[in-house]
Amino acid sequence: MQTYIKIGEQYLYAYIQIREGKLWFRSDRGFKKSIVQQLTLAKISDVFILEALGGKQIGFTYEGQRYTIYEVGNGLGDYVTSSLENIA
Repeated sequence: MQTYIKIGEQYLYAYIQIREGKLWFRSDRGFKKSIVQQLTLAKISDVFILEALGGKQIGFTYEGQRYTIYEVGNGLGDYVTSSLENIA
């Protein structure tokens, strides 16, 4: 699924997927090298979920870095929160 994600102070438009106990995301940046990360779900902490402007914002900390995923389109918020609900 594609959505906006904020890592620290940087905003990206990224493809995200949850599989094999990891949150994967890739952000293509034209001629620059793509950003690809995999986050182990078990290492995610400080999960919060906000309802804002008709969509969800899912935030968490991973290895000291703050991440926020913005719901864009139907089902993304449920897709991500269902995988993180055991952590929250």
